[in-house]
Amino acid sequence: MPSRLLLNPASLNLVRPELARLIKQAQTEFDSAVQQDPGAHDLGPCREMLAQADGVLRMIELGDAALLTRELGELLKALPLDNPRAMEAITRAFFVLARYLDYLGGRRQAAPELLLEHINALRGLLGRDALGEASFSQLVILPDRHCPPPAAGGEEVTDALLRRLRHHYQVGLIGVIKGRSDPVHLRLMQRAAERMCRLSGGGAAADFWWLLTGVLEGMVLGQLRSNPARARLLSRADRQFRDFLQKPDTRASARLGDDLRGELLYLVAKCRDGKRIREIQSLCEVVDAAPPDQQLVEERKLLMGTSVDSIDSMVRLLKGDMHRIKDELEQAASATEPRPATLAGVHETLERVAAALREGGLRSSADTLDKQLQKIGAALGGGTELQRQDLVSIADAVVYVETTLSGLARAQGMARGLRAQQQGASGPGVAREALDEARHTLLQSAREAVESVKRDVSSYAESNFDAMVLAPSVAQLHAVRGALQILEHPRAAAVAGQTAQSILDSIANGCTLAGGAFAELLADLLICLEYYLAALENAEDPDPLMLKLADESLGTLGRPSRANC
Repeated sequence: MPSRLLLNPASLNLVRPELARLIKQAQTEFDSAVQQDPGAHDLGPCREMLAQADGVLRMIELGDAALLTRELGELLKALPLDNPRAMEAITRAFFVLARYLDYLGGRRQAAPELLLEHINALRGLLGRDALGEASFSQLVILPDRHCPPPAAGGEEVTDALLRRLRHHYQVGLIGVIKGRSDPVHLRLMQRAAERMCRLSGGGAAADFWWLLTGVLEGMVLGQLRSNPARARLLSRADRQFRDFLQKPDTRASARLGDDLRGELLYLVAKCRDGKRIREIQSLCEVVDAAPPDQQLVEERKLLMGTSVDSIDSMVRLLKGDMHRIKDELEQAASATEPRPATLAGVHETLERVAAALREGGLRSSADTLDKQLQKIGAALGGGTELQRQDLVSIADAVVYVETTLSGLARAQGMARGLRAQQQGASGPGVAREALDEARHTLLQSAREAVESVKRDVSSYAESNFDAMVLAPSVAQLHAVRGALQILEHPRAAAVAGQTAQSILDSIANGCTLAGGAFAELLADLLICLEYYLAALENAEDPDPLMLKLADESLGTLGRPSRANC
């Protein structure tokens, strides 16, 4: 089941010089248009060159680059050049397209995954739907491969249980969408999806949940990274929850569409380890797996030609120079006659910026500045004055280069998290630092205790539900209860205390529920506690409804929580 687009290196090498010429000329036309009044320049020749490049790329069956070229031409036709977002996306697309042809030299497989982000950026500006990650995949979907049936003796499907699982999933999904790094959000979603997979009864009706658990397992294990496209895909599960709740008569006949199946299976194919991942890959015969995320990170560095850190450093170093140039140009424009010293300073700074851009591989931007350097150099050498229009032209070139750098930085994926803001500002003094450290240590210990109880519950299920296996969990849960009481969270502390008491009752008097159902309820309670502790550790406000859901689980065990316990 191959998943990669094969490439004919001989064909590419034959046409690459012509492609490079067309793309470079198209970019030159675009750069010239940016420097002038957009309404006074005809972009027809630029679009014509891109159309020719598109035809050549399709001839050698390089569909990913052809699509990027086509979308680029459409955007140049549809949007004005004074749209900052459009100009940034166009600049990135030209840069990546030229680099991609060099990147493919000597390779036998295309890498459309590297272009997808840029294709979708152009499509978004054109008002078109984003392409999924599997759009260029060659994975073969075998129609007769479905979710294996669950073990006999599953739990009863009730609306209360479905609502509880849906809320678990929603809380985790919100954390993922907000970019919160704690894996507890993914584990909430993973557990809810696994339960839904069993409740769906296996077979074709459970395929969505089966494949989703594989994707979530990959994310929990760090093999799949979170990004906006994947967050949108994960959001599809909420609609599945809604339909499962509102349309009970169609549960057994539910079927997964080919497009969504392909997207989920493609993500599972990118992973290399995991119990559910191996099960899916084996059953669906995923032989030639898709490239893993970490490999794409390295390939993206090769494509861009400059490392993320180098580009980051270049952007930060040049930012000050850019501001200084603009200030000096404003002074020169407001003066009756620009002073030679001011122009000399602008010339020196522009030379330094152009050299840095050229060293970083941004030759087009460096060439743009070189044209302005020639104007300034001629004025300084001949003792002539620069006209106001010349100063405006130089300023426009500087703004264009700033936009290029900003777009390239985003293309390299250098967005930095706002972790410091989430943590909150620390007060002054050693006492506050000591208090924060003590709080952090307490929460970490409580989370380790919850992990220990989770291992005990797994052992309980593997021991044919011998309640004595759970005995060590009682002390661990009381430690969690104590930590939450110290931190003044009595409701959460009550959940931990009553969970411990439920285990004691099952050891002393036997469990009133079947062993599997008891283990599921304990796991529900533990994921609620884990989420609550993670939220506190990350200085977030826990969702109070999670404690209400924990109370429902305790009620099923016959032990509703009380804040004063």
